[in-house]
Amino acid sequence: MRPSVIKRFKKDVADGALSNFKEHGGVVPFVFMLMDKKKEDDGYKIVTVPIQEMMENDNSKEQLSRALAALVKSENPHGVIFVSEVDIGSWDKSVIDAIGEKNIPRPSEDPNSKEAVILRYMSREGHTEMCTLYIEEKDSKRQIQEEVSWIKTEEGTGRFANLYGKNK
Repeated sequence: MRPSVIKRFKKDVADGALSNFKEHGGVVPFVFMLMDKKKEDDGYKIVTVPIQEMMENDNSKEQLSRALAALVKSENPHGVIFVSEVDIGSWDKSVIDAIGEKNIPRPSEDPNSKEAVILRYMSREGHTEMCTLYIEEKDSKRQIQEEVSWIKTEEGTGRFANLYGKNK
């Protein structure tokens, strides 16, 4: 797949997330897959997978991550973007090292956590990038950072960090 197509895919999903946030004051969790069209033309299509109903608790999130990994394995998209609102904890590495990663409270329990919309891009070739759009409260209204910047990342950890990696 041409790099320009992947760049446009990431831009379209990020623009959609920003638009959704502005219109509704938040984003609904989604997974977007960049697929080949099954026709003779050189086009592509974006398949959306709504996942909000399956994000209710840890058990359903774990089941969802396995189901999405199986879907990625069967469909083999060029790229996948996971979009969700998250709380980002304020714990720095020294605190994590001191008390152990398993003992760190969840970010939602951290009084200093920050809200954000994350977009995590994964490719079948193993490339991963992330875009974090921070949310702030201004004039009693949630507002989102509008500067979209994709940063190359390591594969990462967590349920949805690399849906391709779950297939190895």
